[in-house]
Amino acid sequence: MLTKILAVVGIATVLSGCNSKQNTSKTQTSRNGLTIGTAFSPDPPKQGPQTITVTVKDASGAAVKGARVKISSSMPSMSMAGPSLSAQDNGDGTYTGHVSLNYATRWSFQISAAANNKTVVSEVNQDVK
Repeated sequence: MLTKILAVVGIATVLSGCNSKQNTSKTQTSRNGLTIGTAFSPDPPKQGPQTITVTVKDASGAAVKGARVKISSSMPSMSMAGPSLSAQDNGDGTYTGHVSLNYATRWSFQISAAANNKTVVSEVNQDVK
């Protein structure tokens, strides 16, 4: 009986992992031997102050320090440009930008990272409420 209970619990655990909802506030893009990952805080993004953290890695998965990371934004449904900024290098392969998202709408973020004569660009769309 104990074996059957453990088997049911094990199957339920596996199935719950298969059905987990993917966090759309975190993205990853790879090009030209660089990978950038993007995370938002708060998550999911909300109207008001927002922190965007970009992680830059090389083809081997090692953190890339000293990259130039730029973030620009727009609100396509309003045909408006949003803030643009250069993210601060945290010295560990992560880069942080602080921005105020003043409108509850769909935002489009263009994120670029350049290092070692290579560039990767990502577009991330987020619904801000």
